[in-house]
Amino acid sequence: MIVYLIKSAFSLLVFYSAYHLFLSREKIYRFNRFYLIGSLVFSLLAPLFHSPFQSSPELKHLPVFAETSSLDPIEVEVPDQEPILADQSAIAPAISIDQMFIFIYGFCLVMFLSRFIRGIWSFCKRIKIRQIYNQDGIKVVMDTDKDTPFTFLNYVFVNAAEFRKNRLDARLFHHEIAHAKQWHSLDILFIELIKTIFWFNPILYFYKKSIQLNHEYLADESVNRHFGDIKGYQALLLSYAGHQQQNRFASYSKYSLTKNRLKMMCKTKNTTSIILKTLMAIPLALGLTVLFSMKPQTEKSKPVSQPPIITQQPVGAQNDHLEEYKKHYQRFQAIMDKNGSVDHREIDIDRMRQLWDLMSTEQRDKAPKLNSIPAPPVPDKKHPTNFQLKEWRNNPEYTVWVDRKRISKSQLKKYTKEDIAWWNYRRNYTKTTGGKHDLEIEVRLMTNNEFYWVYFLNKTGYDGISVYKKAIEIYNEHQKHPKKYAGQLGGKLSELQQVYSNIPQWKKEKYNIKPPSEVLANQ
Repeated sequence: MIVYLIKSAFSLLVFYSAYHLFLSREKIYRFNRFYLIGSLVFSLLAPLFHSPFQSSPELKHLPVFAETSSLDPIEVEVPDQEPILADQSAIAPAISIDQMFIFIYGFCLVMFLSRFIRGIWSFCKRIKIRQIYNQDGIKVVMDTDKDTPFTFLNYVFVNAAEFRKNRLDARLFHHEIAHAKQWHSLDILFIELIKTIFWFNPILYFYKKSIQLNHEYLADESVNRHFGDIKGYQALLLSYAGHQQQNRFASYSKYSLTKNRLKMMCKTKNTTSIILKTLMAIPLALGLTVLFSMKPQTEKSKPVSQPPIITQQPVGAQNDHLEEYKKHYQRFQAIMDKNGSVDHREIDIDRMRQLWDLMSTEQRDKAPKLNSIPAPPVPDKKHPTNFQLKEWRNNPEYTVWVDRKRISKSQLKKYTKEDIAWWNYRRNYTKTTGGKHDLEIEVRLMTNNEFYWVYFLNKTGYDGISVYKKAIEIYNEHQKHPKKYAGQLGGKLSELQQVYSNIPQWKKEKYNIKPPSEVLANQ
């Protein structure tokens, strides 16, 4: 835990330093907003990842015992001594340092979390009792507070008397509208929540100040673009220079009036400077964080060579496998009797396959049979013909479903035969008032994405090894034709890794199934 806190704090410091040195004075407010929030999230997650770099081999600690030629214990003569009585005053304290740290952290966490919830609740209560007007999707709250206007989420709080008498300056009101439309309060709520959890990290307070100041830059930019009177707007803000923000969750047009804020209004963009500083800041911060924050991959000691699953087992062990298998089968039958069908996720089908693999031929003869043991291979893609597509579009007897959603015949025109990876028919008979039956044929179609999700990413009753093999083929096909398969499932290494993770561990061990990175490297 302490190592994680140190690494995340270092990562936050690096990213914030890069922002302060290179980006804070540049007129790239939208980029800076995503940089600050993104670096905050990355810094908190980075220590949990494994570094792609291999660590140096660890030194083995050798025992400091003297060598002996005998396996018998060494006898050491110890001179007679008087027994030493323990001093009662030296007894260990009832509460350890770790427990004291947890208590202090927990107490402060509860206190800050209560304050966080109380702050949000105060806004909710305030909104509930005030009159609200809708204006261009923004909710204007008629308030009695003199220190208005200010914004929380998409609510703009204004002084009711000033608003009704049209005394509220249009520029200040537009400033708050900009805060609401750009949802700046979400950033503030996020950083406040992180501060509540990591209340002891001082870097987060600098982060919040920079995030809020960048919000003001964005809102000021919107005001000046709309009204075009920069000097008049600066003079208006200077008249409110003595005001301070009253609530840490809200956005104020009079918040943090600094020289920087006034200068940024008149500053022009220097594209060359922005590109150079961005190219310096991001790789530097990201590189230092990756090197320091991530866990190194240590070389695991190779296990003793032995088969993961014993093939020759005592009869008693095989009987145990058979009995366990029968218990799983009884659960299968109970679900079938109750529901009429069984989802593979309702029973431990992988464990049943493992038990089936462990049993002898005689044991399998005695075991109740399931069609899915062993598992069937995943089906190949089945594309329709152009004639079938035309028939489905023109024949009124067909209703068309794509990815479990019913579509119109006109919508079917945008699909080609290559877009459909699988199809089948479903016949529905409906009884009319005259006692006759009408036939409706449903055409169930799957796009490539739906096909990949159902048979590859989703845990199904199909054989995980054959699914993984086909997933590798699809991945290679995507790599050869990236434009053709752009945006479709199956072309990312993360998706291939998910397919690999669906294979049960006992199968990986028995059949020596390698992870995607190793398989692709050996191709």
